[in-house]
Amino acid sequence: MLRKILLIVSLLFVTQAYAVELQDSQHNVITSATLAGKWVIVNYWAQWCGACAEETPELNHLYEANQQSDVLIYGVNFDHASPDETLAVSQRMGIKYPVLLQDPNVMWRLGAVTLLPTTFIINPQGKVVEKIIGAHTEASMLAILAALKKS
Repeated sequence: MLRKILLIVSLLFVTQAYAVELQDSQHNVITSATLAGKWVIVNYWAQWCGACAEETPELNHLYEANQQSDVLIYGVNFDHASPDETLAVSQRMGIKYPVLLQDPNVMWRLGAVTLLPTTFIINPQGKVVEKIIGAHTEASMLAILAALKKS
């Protein structure tokens, strides 16, 4: 009986350790449960990154064109600024897609981001299936997604 109780307690602690919640710039709470069944694009950017600024209109259009699809797009401020500063910078940059106010590395174990822009694609099962370094267009991102969906 004691073994069963210890097992149950340890499973509860493990489950809580992986229950990560993130908040985005649109006041949504994001959990692994809310992302289930969706393709997720996570794009790391910074205000001082010229390629990030060039990529922003492409990601804005991708976001606007896929609002009713199985694709979600989130930005992440590489500089790990405060939520207020991140919101201000993302507005100055014209970012229209939601920006995560915490680093999602804990949720997806993305690893170190050393070059910008860096984009991760996470499949509907929550697994990182692609890491893209450098700026991309809406068309190139859609082509990568289409290829991933087929595999």
